[in-house]
Amino acid sequence: MDPVTSFGLAANVLQFGSFCWNLIDEAKQIYESGTGASEENDVLEFVADKINSFNNTLTASSTLGAIPETIRMLASRSKAVANELLTVLDTIKVKGTRRKWRSFLQALRSVWNKKQIEQLVTRLDRLRSAIQYGLQAITREENSEMQETLMKLVTKQEKLAMETTGQIQGLEKLAKEIRDSVRHFKDTTTSEKPVVNRKLEVTNISPITSAGTVSSSQIMEDLSTKFSTLATQIGVTAFDQMLLDSLWFDSIKDRQEKVAQTHGQTYEWVLDPASPTKFEEWLRNEHGIYWITGKPGSGKSTLMKYLMNHRSTSAIAKAWAGARKLVTTSYFFWNAGTTMQKSQEGLFKSLLYEILRQCPDMIRTVCASKAESFRPYKGELTPWTQQELWYAIGQLEQYSGTSVRFCIFIDGLDEYDGESDRLIEVLNSLRSWQDIKLCVSSRPWNEFLDAFGRPGDPTLTMEDLTREDIRLYVRETLEESSQFRNLQERDDRSQSLVQEIVDKARGVFLWVVLVIRSLLIGLRNEDRILDLQLRLRNFPETLEKFFDHMLGSIERIYLRHTAQTFRIALAKKTPLRLLTCSILDEENLDDLLASADRETTHADLERRCDVMRRRLNGRYKGLLEVVDRSSSMQRKWETLRVDFLHRTVYDYLRTKDIQNTLDEHLPPGFEPKILLCKAIFAHIKLIQPLMHRGNEELEELLEDLTIYAGELELETATPQIELMDGVAEFVSKHAILFNIDPERGDGFLEIIIRNSLQLYLTETLKRNPGMRPSTKDWLLMSALHFPYKYFRSSFYMPSMVQILLEHGASPNGRYEESTVWGNFLHSTFVKVSGVGPDDLKQTTKLMLCHGADSHLRVVVGQKTIPIQRDRGKGANLQRRIGAPVDHEYTVDNEDTVEYEYKSAEAIIRDYYGDEAEEILSRTQTSQRQSKPLRMRWKNAKFLQRLSGRDRMG
Repeated sequence: MDPVTSFGLAANVLQFGSFCWNLIDEAKQIYESGTGASEENDVLEFVADKINSFNNTLTASSTLGAIPETIRMLASRSKAVANELLTVLDTIKVKGTRRKWRSFLQALRSVWNKKQIEQLVTRLDRLRSAIQYGLQAITREENSEMQETLMKLVTKQEKLAMETTGQIQGLEKLAKEIRDSVRHFKDTTTSEKPVVNRKLEVTNISPITSAGTVSSSQIMEDLSTKFSTLATQIGVTAFDQMLLDSLWFDSIKDRQEKVAQTHGQTYEWVLDPASPTKFEEWLRNEHGIYWITGKPGSGKSTLMKYLMNHRSTSAIAKAWAGARKLVTTSYFFWNAGTTMQKSQEGLFKSLLYEILRQCPDMIRTVCASKAESFRPYKGELTPWTQQELWYAIGQLEQYSGTSVRFCIFIDGLDEYDGESDRLIEVLNSLRSWQDIKLCVSSRPWNEFLDAFGRPGDPTLTMEDLTREDIRLYVRETLEESSQFRNLQERDDRSQSLVQEIVDKARGVFLWVVLVIRSLLIGLRNEDRILDLQLRLRNFPETLEKFFDHMLGSIERIYLRHTAQTFRIALAKKTPLRLLTCSILDEENLDDLLASADRETTHADLERRCDVMRRRLNGRYKGLLEVVDRSSSMQRKWETLRVDFLHRTVYDYLRTKDIQNTLDEHLPPGFEPKILLCKAIFAHIKLIQPLMHRGNEELEELLEDLTIYAGELELETATPQIELMDGVAEFVSKHAILFNIDPERGDGFLEIIIRNSLQLYLTETLKRNPGMRPSTKDWLLMSALHFPYKYFRSSFYMPSMVQILLEHGASPNGRYEESTVWGNFLHSTFVKVSGVGPDDLKQTTKLMLCHGADSHLRVVVGQKTIPIQRDRGKGANLQRRIGAPVDHEYTVDNEDTVEYEYKSAEAIIRDYYGDEAEEILSRTQTSQRQSKPLRMRWKNAKFLQRLSGRDRMG
């Protein structure tokens, strides 16, 4: 259901019902004008115009499911009554007598008999009753359209973790007022029925409603206003939520959640006012940047997580914020993660999301330019570009120094996948704001040392400060073992063992964790202190030597599978699913793939995962570990992941020497992404019988498969035709499970286009010369616009556009209510700012080279043209029947919208300026002679709804 359209239509029905009831109740004298034309006809013209205007607002959307059947029925009945009244008015004007009518009913009597009038009034009364019963149905407190809409908004607010605002409370209050009015409406309708019946018997009686009481007409008018307000406020709230949701991405908090918690009372020194780090003083009084640095594995991320989550951090920072709102947010870079976890785009989105969910009132201001890129014909925003994100962050500055203060934690600057200097520029730009502080962490690289570690800059070095934390961790962890406690009682050398660990650690907390694991194994074997000392002294002194030792200790029979898994884990952008990992460990992956869609059970999958967990524990020596991302509602096989022990393991395995070592145990030409794609496909086939529509697991797996197939195609210059044909056939067979319309045989190709499988798309088009032109045009539109949920930094793919155009797709093919070219121009040049110029320019040239109509007229704006209102005696009647009188031109349902158009050529010239001539020179001569085509957009009134201009929407 579209609540904006639905409740807007309900408002129109109520307004029409109120007008009709006022016509019946109108009993004041109408006198003949002195102008020669009877006032009777002036009045009839006014009433006819008014009903005509209502008629235009009572048309329900034809989109399936957009309007609840109850509201659609009321609109249909109201429209039928409106048409009947218009017919009656025409009859009165033709046949009516020249006399002074005292009421609308008297006018009817000039052409109708009593029975006809009774039938009309009865129909109006039944319409009023139908409206009353319909309103009860759509507004009741349980299982109603109104309640369902409010619950969806509340659920979305909770999912986005938006802090409470007055919007939802305002909607709930308005909904309660509407329910109260509907109950009053019911009582009033019942009390007026006898009066209506008596009124039909006489010519000259008083109005239906006595003085001092509220009529059903007034209640309907009031309800109309409330429903109109409800529709507008729902639209605004839903749009704010959509803007915020467009900033969220799946892995937004994954890295922060994976970072280890502090042990016991470790790190408490950092918030101590007496600490030499002076962090507490900086947090309480200063602004700018505080830099936390240290060796790999020294615990920087753990300290950042500790600071971000500790209640004292917030309390101290609030003292700095004073009377202003404190907004605290964080971002943890992760080089082994997804693109969003290691890019500026991910940083910008995360900061904006976290800030705006805490300050929802800022959404419209900060994202104002992005709101303009809304695609009314698709109901979605265009993807964010990096320029748009940075511009939106810049809009936050206006709040700095006024209503809020920002405290931001950014971990792992060295894990940023880009030029460090660019990231430093961003941070320096942010710290120039009046009321912002940033706590950042990184390894001690020269560029960060130069930027944040100059004399006088607030900073701390982890390995200089964690000696006592390491001592505390070692002692408390060992003392959790009863064997160690027994040794303490018998052997005084236990304390020297603790001291030796602290001395050898050199501030590297990860090394200490690994040493303790080894010692605990010894304690389980009843090792003596002497044995534990030998373990410690034989333990590699650095992380790199430890990793060398662990890799070298893998049993020879496991080396091929181990090397294969390491290479695949390095190729994967996100942690492997444990179930996928188990499939990769099969003796013959192709055999499993061929039979994977056989019947399976949840228990089968759980057993498979249990076996693979034990294999990982035995073969990979802790370098890979199983992590659990489950919630109480999910099964283990859906949520268990395989990840590196630490970022240092990932870095170690990527070194050239280790890569060569791994390759020695793999067959020549080993390609990890081929195996990864096959394993993911087998995973999809294995779980498909257990899936249902709406489960995102299959969609995520399919997206992963096509992403890596696209990368493989790019790296090998070879399309994976057999594999992808198998995937295409399977997806087509189970389209509904993948959220693909089964009526469209080309839904999978949109995914292929999105992930840039150029060679496979080319082969598919060559093998299907009979593909419908409309299908090719739809695919071309997919290549021109990525759905916003996939978070591409650029959403123009000239190479894919060229392939489709060369195989018969037409820029001038029909799409929605325009053409592919028209949609592209409108959503790109009219609605989007800051798009990538090179890809966009190349795409525009390609479209023009293949016949895009440069004369096509495209909607670029709209303006409202008010209709001239009657200011004379017609206006008096308007007042008498309770309709609003305009004292100036205003925007309401009687106004009309005039769309502003530009030709494609003019749009391109405005956008590119001096460069336009070179672009337009690509236009084909034949199409320059084509006639202009005027296009209207199907949902052009959406913007009116959001601004409250159109009650119907």
